[in-house]
Amino acid sequence: MIFSTLEFFIFIVVLLLLYYQAKKSHQWFILLLASTAFLGYFSINFLVYIYLVITINYFLGRLIEKQEEKKKRFPLYLLGMVLNIGQLIFFKYINFLIENANTFLGIFEPGTEFEYINLIVPIGISYYTFECIGYLIEIYRGSGKAERHWGFFASYILFFPKLLAGPIERSKSFLPSLKKNYQFDSTLFYDGLIQIFWGLFKKLVIADRLVVLVNIIYGNVNEFTGVPLMTVFVLQVFHIYCDFSGYTDIALGIGKLFGLRLTNNFERPLFAQNVSMFWRKWHITLSQWCNDYIFKRILLKRMRWKKWAAVYGVFITFLIIGIWHGSGWNFIILGALQGVAINYEFFTKRKRLQLASKMNKYWVKFFSRVIVFIFFAFSLVFFNASSTKDAVYLITNLFHGLEWRLTGYNMGMTHTDHVIASSGIIIVLLFDYLNEKGIIIREKLTYRPLIKYALYYGLVLTVLIFGKFAASDFVYFQF
Repeated sequence: MIFSTLEFFIFIVVLLLLYYQAKKSHQWFILLLASTAFLGYFSINFLVYIYLVITINYFLGRLIEKQEEKKKRFPLYLLGMVLNIGQLIFFKYINFLIENANTFLGIFEPGTEFEYINLIVPIGISYYTFECIGYLIEIYRGSGKAERHWGFFASYILFFPKLLAGPIERSKSFLPSLKKNYQFDSTLFYDGLIQIFWGLFKKLVIADRLVVLVNIIYGNVNEFTGVPLMTVFVLQVFHIYCDFSGYTDIALGIGKLFGLRLTNNFERPLFAQNVSMFWRKWHITLSQWCNDYIFKRILLKRMRWKKWAAVYGVFITFLIIGIWHGSGWNFIILGALQGVAINYEFFTKRKRLQLASKMNKYWVKFFSRVIVFIFFAFSLVFFNASSTKDAVYLITNLFHGLEWRLTGYNMGMTHTDHVIASSGIIIVLLFDYLNEKGIIIREKLTYRPLIKYALYYGLVLTVLIFGKFAASDFVYFQF
């Protein structure tokens, strides 16, 4: 049941009627039933599994909190970490580990190898596992309380808008919001609708056009050189941004329909002036989670290393972020690249500031953003490529056999698709640029109702007329 389908629209309409007609004290239960039905639509097995994970973490949280002495809490906390991290490794990385073990064995004992395990990765496992880990860490540290009500805890983990691709919500902020009683708020409701259609615009009008190009070229990368590779190198940035931020906008918008506010995952990352700033604006909840539970922990344990603790912490943290995205050496390289780039910025900050002080500040901003854009595009080659070999081929053939024409290449997009996608990208960039300048369009239109509703209806019509309603999955569903 993809967010852009008719059946999901019917699902939301029915759910809203039930939610606001039910007793206020039962609203959380309606959401739990809806989330159960939503995941059950994909797979009953996945549903049973996530309820098992929820129940185990619920009771572990209660047991950890009951132990007053830290030494008695630690074994339960350790059990929780082993179970949560262990199931993530098993489902997402076991075959990658087997593949590398077989490669190693092949050097010493040719013909000896482990058998691969036929597995289907549970939907949303990376997201709800991190939520469970963060929940147990907070209880163990004493900075959070264990949830007494199993139903509220289940609703927190299972809440359907965030289940498939985040945001990664913290229990301390999200659980209390589930316990409130919500009256229908027309302002928040309509704000949610607009955010949903803005997300659908990004996804259906832009991302689902560009995905054809991305899939064709990365699926047959060795058949292309030059212009097609350069085209996908640039456009893949807008594809992933519109796809992932589009999902986030839809998820946040759905939350608002029910009076709930999810955490924003994007703050105009394409206008970041360095890689460190980029990761404070891109996939924010993952970055903050890793900062709080990995990076800060490393700093604390390696204080005697002084500045090298931060260098080590950054590299390990982003290595984990890379591995979180998937199993494969390309994802390890993806994470390592971020760690190297941020450490480079750390050591060269003074010299870069001295150089920037001698230049026009507007050109500094412009070139800084271009450099970050190119670096991100370079990183995405390892994200999108099916193997490290394909990624290296694309990078080394970007400028090979250049013919400055777009016609004659089978890249899956018509001229009309290029025009629509390009126009959409310009609109998104303009919107982000105005927000970056502190110009919030919706606030500016408050006293101009005719213009406001013309733009809103224009947005809806644009999605309905130019959207590609082919039920294409969001990219981050795979994680």
